[in-house]
Amino acid sequence: VNLYLLLADTDVHLGRHERGDRHCDRVERLLPEVDLGERELPTMAQLAGIRFRLGQYGKARLLIEEGIAKAQREGKSQAPFWVVAALIAGRENRHEESARLWSQLLELELNSQDESEFRTNRGRELRELGNLSGARDDFQRALELAQEGSFRNVEAGAREGLARIYLAKRDTARARQQQGDTFRDIYCFFDGVGNKNKGLSLIFYNTQEIFLEFSASLLIDGRKRLIHQ
Repeated sequence: VNLYLLLADTDVHLGRHERGDRHCDRVERLLPEVDLGERELPTMAQLAGIRFRLGQYGKARLLIEEGIAKAQREGKSQAPFWVVAALIAGRENRHEESARLWSQLLELELNSQDESEFRTNRGRELRELGNLSGARDDFQRALELAQEGSFRNVEAGAREGLARIYLAKRDTARARQQQGDTFRDIYCFFDGVGNKNKGLSLIFYNTQEIFLEFSASLLIDGRKRLIHQ
């Protein structure tokens, strides 16, 4: 199972989607036959993440529903499934649902990297909903955490989020502070799209990938911090 999961992830990363899909199918066929113990729920969440990256939202949702039900029965954390569900909701323009899921995740006991990533994602959804002040607060906090922990990818996403907030307010000076040399390209793109929210969201959702290995802080015994939906 782990080998096929790794092959699926690698194939999707390299753009070999048909091969990745076949490896995902093999994993799903093996899951009922193999006793993975504590690895079963993380494996299901990882598989749902790969299905998401393949654009197979229906199949990902089935895994999410099954995984959440199993986690509830066993008193385990549902958080990894909420992550994938939030990403799918955002991709499908169900921004209120996505923002709610990120908020739900942010109520958990998180490490700094998880919190910074989740705040960045919630900030994007709040921006789509027109809540620019809430989005700005999330991006700013995510940036602080990312700088403290040297999470460079998250820092870049938070800075870009802040820059887009400032561009939406036509505050080009503050946007330039966040984006530096990339400012001109972003500003041209902003001027080129008619909708300051919908158009800009395409950049994020076309490049966003879910990490297959969820942080250990999301996989601890759900009885310690279970948040009921």
